[in-house]
Amino acid sequence: MNDGASSSRRGGGGETVVMDQGQRRSSCGFKIAQLGIEAFFFREARRKPQGILRLKSQNSKIA
Repeated sequence: MNDGASSSRRGGGGETVVMDQGQRRSSCGFKIAQLGIEAFFFREARRKPQGILRLKSQNSKIA
């Protein structure tokens, strides 16, 4: 079940992951980290919306 999902997701985003034995473990850790970051940003945005916009504009300037 998971194999079909991961193989179809492979070409979707900017992630170029080599499909090997450790791939699923590393991608799971990456997804969990990404979810944690998004949850953190969501909480901060609810607390102070102006601050999150300032953060995002700073990130775009840096990039």
